[in-house]
Amino acid sequence: MILYGKYITNETNIKIKVNSFFLAVVLVVQVMVSAVLIKFNIDIPIVYICLGILSVIINHYNFDKKIIPIILLFSFLFFISFLLLRDEMFKNDYLLGFFCFGLVPMYIASVKININEVMKYILIISCLFLWWPISLDSGSIDPGEQMSLSYSWVVLAICGIYFFFTEKKIHLRLLGLCSSIVYTYHIMLFRTRGAVLSIIIFIVLYFLLKIKTRKFKLLYLLLICLFLFLFFSNMYTVFLYLDYILSMYNINSQFIDYQLLLMKRDDMFSGRDLIYEATLNDFLNSPLYGNGVGYYYVLSGSYAHNLFLQLLSEGGLIISIPVFFVMGFAMAYVFVGKSIDHQFKKFFLYLFSISIPKLMFSWTLWLEQKFWVFLFFCFVLTIGQIGKLGGAIITRITRRDL
Repeated sequence: MILYGKYITNETNIKIKVNSFFLAVVLVVQVMVSAVLIKFNIDIPIVYICLGILSVIINHYNFDKKIIPIILLFSFLFFISFLLLRDEMFKNDYLLGFFCFGLVPMYIASVKININEVMKYILIISCLFLWWPISLDSGSIDPGEQMSLSYSWVVLAICGIYFFFTEKKIHLRLLGLCSSIVYTYHIMLFRTRGAVLSIIIFIVLYFLLKIKTRKFKLLYLLLICLFLFLFFSNMYTVFLYLDYILSMYNINSQFIDYQLLLMKRDDMFSGRDLIYEATLNDFLNSPLYGNGVGYYYVLSGSYAHNLFLQLLSEGGLIISIPVFFVMGFAMAYVFVGKSIDHQFKKFFLYLFSISIPKLMFSWTLWLEQKFWVFLFFCFVLTIGQIGKLGGAIITRITRRDL
């Protein structure tokens, strides 16, 4: 049974199981490398290159051709970047990063896979690595490493929530619950707001997806907006009250304490607002074709901390508009489209939650494989639906002429 498109299926032959396992590894590779493989000097690019070669051999060069527009679009961006930055772009290995973290993961996502198998493999991996966060001494880990670990664990935490919400088999639900509790607890312990936000976003979107009628979906969104307005209007009071409630039970939350400290300093963005302003100015200086890949990094030695501003700054409107349109169309169609299998919708929201919130506040898209997998499925959805719409229009015109 085909779930969506030509390459997403319910079949479970050996090739599809291997392909699904490869995609699961792509999504959780940071966990595997940081916990075990780094001890053997095996880094993420090595894992991706090996997986890519094996995937090409196993699938005999067969893949979903909807990956081609993404390759052409970003190849054009690299061509512009070469004209604008020349040696600086290659000095920082952006092309190599795009190959390892972009092209290879997208190719692995573009072969025939079983979504349910992918998620089961991630759940198995999350259970196998439960010992890792428990064994760590949080006090001896610097803040940068804590953030990196939190974003690695959020992939496993949300997978656990995914199974707890969706799985009918009780043992898988219990494994999901156990996994989500352990990883979410340690994410909170490390005070990584973006990772916590990823978990909240997945839960909110999942229940939005569960609502059948558009009227109730709209009501749900209005209630969420009202809640957010009240929360942000009274955020300091809310955290103070939560801190008071927890203190009554002798519970100290480092996460809440950290938020209160940032609000007292009037620094909720942790300096990101200055980066956003600089990146926006870079875009305004060259709005049409941008400044080239890694421009902000070349100037400051840091990254833009925001996916949309990074795309605007580096690729301008020429690159940003197609990417924003495809992502927006795909997200909207997941909630309103009736021709998409529900399992695919849940998997799509999972990919969104583990990639986009992180890139809205941290990291860079050139080294975030989960974003490229998500973007590939956005193109799969968009091209598929536009193709159907075009076919329907041609059919109507033909019938009218007849």
